[in-house]
Amino acid sequence: MRKTFSDVLDMVEALSMEDKEMLLDIVRKRVTEQRREEMWLAVDEADAEFEAGLCKTASVDDIMAEVRR
Repeated sequence: MRKTFSDVLDMVEALSMEDKEMLLDIVRKRVTEQRREEMWLAVDEADAEFEAGLCKTASVDDIMAEVRR
C-alpha cells in the first residue's frame, strides 16, 4: 500500500518531539545532498557542452541583454 502525504504527516505527528527533530535533521541533510548532486550533474553537463564546443563567449552586457529579453 502506498502512503499519501497526509498519511506521512499523520505518522510524523505520532512521533515524539525528539524523533521529530531527528527526522527534520535527517530530511534537511538529505535534501542538501540531493541538491548538491543535482548541481554536480549540471556542472558535468556544462563541462561536456564546453568540451563539445557548444558554448559561446559573451560579455556581462551580452548576458544581461539576453536575460532581459
